[in-house]
Amino acid sequence: LSIVESIRPRREDVQHVSGQGEVLFFRNEYLPLYRLYEWLGHEPQVTDPAEGIVLVVEDTAGRRALLADELLGQQQVVIKNLEDNFTKLPGISGATILAEGNVALILDLLGLYDHRQRCTGVAG
Repeated sequence: LSIVESIRPRREDVQHVSGQGEVLFFRNEYLPLYRLYEWLGHEPQVTDPAEGIVLVVEDTAGRRALLADELLGQQQVVIKNLEDNFTKLPGISGATILAEGNVALILDLLGLYDHRQRCTGVAG
């Protein structure tokens, strides 16, 4: 999974499609739009995609759009697997220690997506 681009979409680029949920019109194609806070069961700072940041991600299954509260930055990090010391958590692939000493969990977006589908029977 890779991040293709981070954008702040216009309100008119986000639409609701009956039976499919929200989509984002991005570079002449419609991408399914998912809200990260719903996947994590977390209270959002931002619910309007035009006020947050949307990450366009791509994997072998294609492109998707993912709404996040904000993008703090980009860093190269060494990811440590957590399974040696902790029970496997759906959607968490590892952890890293940031330059300032804070621990950051590394999200497994495909794992979160699959876990949400299994738990709710709903895609996204």
